[in-house]
Amino acid sequence: MVIDDLRVPGLLSTVMMINRRALLKGLAAAPVAIAAGAATGQQPAAAAATAARAPIGPQPVSADLSYLTASHFKLKYRTTTQAGTVAPYTQVINDIQTVGALPSATVDDVLNSANRTGSKILLSEMSGFAQGWTWDKNTTDGTGLWYPQGLTTSADYADGGLYNGRKVILVSWYDHLDETTGKGARISFVDMTNPDAPKYRHVLLVEPYLDPSTGGAGTPNFKAIHFHAGGIMWYGKLLYVVDTNKGIRVFDTTKILKVTANGDDTTIGRQSNGTYTAHNYAYVLPQSAAYDAQAPTGGERAVQWSFISLDRTTTPDSIVVGEYGLPEDPADHKRVFRWNIDATTRLLTATSNVATAVEAIQIDVNEMNGATSVNGKYYIARANGNSNGDLVTWVPGSLVNYNDLLAHPEDLAYDKNTGWLWNLTEAQQERYVFARNISQLQ
Repeated sequence: MVIDDLRVPGLLSTVMMINRRALLKGLAAAPVAIAAGAATGQQPAAAAATAARAPIGPQPVSADLSYLTASHFKLKYRTTTQAGTVAPYTQVINDIQTVGALPSATVDDVLNSANRTGSKILLSEMSGFAQGWTWDKNTTDGTGLWYPQGLTTSADYADGGLYNGRKVILVSWYDHLDETTGKGARISFVDMTNPDAPKYRHVLLVEPYLDPSTGGAGTPNFKAIHFHAGGIMWYGKLLYVVDTNKGIRVFDTTKILKVTANGDDTTIGRQSNGTYTAHNYAYVLPQSAAYDAQAPTGGERAVQWSFISLDRTTTPDSIVVGEYGLPEDPADHKRVFRWNIDATTRLLTATSNVATAVEAIQIDVNEMNGATSVNGKYYIARANGNSNGDLVTWVPGSLVNYNDLLAHPEDLAYDKNTGWLWNLTEAQQERYVFARNISQLQ
């Protein structure tokens, strides 16, 4: 049984050696030293003795791309529920809180109640490596029950890079064992005050609704959201989470609710005794709005909403959204899109609640799991099946470059205050969150 509120004892060791696959595509490499449990202050003795860096991987190549008509791709903003009796999300959230006498919680409350601790890693052979850590493997974080996907930081939240004076990372996970009817999706709120031992807590994402089966206007309730949560972006109080076939779900981080965590991970929503539970999670983050994907005009294929990131180097700020596509998938499932976003409202720039893309590019890059852009340059985390990934860099009109990357890379987020590009990996027992200095990348 998954019990979010029980803290399992700390890591068994403070230093470990892991034989990694090659850090460069198609090449074999010596073991890479990874330091864990930096509470001891130790540095891995083997780090300095790792093999010399292997020759550079694939040479720059031309990008097979075409510019699409951006105005064909639209999102419609929605603030009302769809499940049960239709009502404004904010109304249902307020009713849940009133009926259940649920305390409100802030992001600071969640961070201050962190019940897990990560461990420092050192990826000494990775170009531009700046900082990194791994999850607590003595909990379900190191198992196949949940898989991490999306990543965003307090540098997305605020231009200055901090949330109430703290560096914070948010990571999305989905229930890997049962993505259809399981526990849904969750967000890790990670306090990076001590980057060698970041503390974090998981919060379950839920969808509010009015349950019509109870009669009248319906009882305010919430349910798990069964989706991949492949990418996230935190902009002011709003957390954007892509939903593969639907668009973008929006969550107001000022609406976190504290619920009953009684040790039973099988129940969610309002119970017969009037309490609200959430698979034994202590906090839930209810959905507050959505951007519903509209059918593209011009005959294009519907967008596959695989990942999302914020670009603070454009004027105005903008978001980058893209698609994961296998080699055998149609070429038009390997696209990246851009929408402008309003720094005042924190919503996409829209006319009559319809937000229109300002850029749409079809690029022949397979298995994109994350992408962002910095000063016009794209950074793409590309998987290669079970082999090592590639960090592809590309300026439209120029050649594509490949940088080394670990296997199974996911979302990307850029911090312009440090010049660091954050990334994470999803493979069981090889789940790392790490930053690289973009000045040292091709």
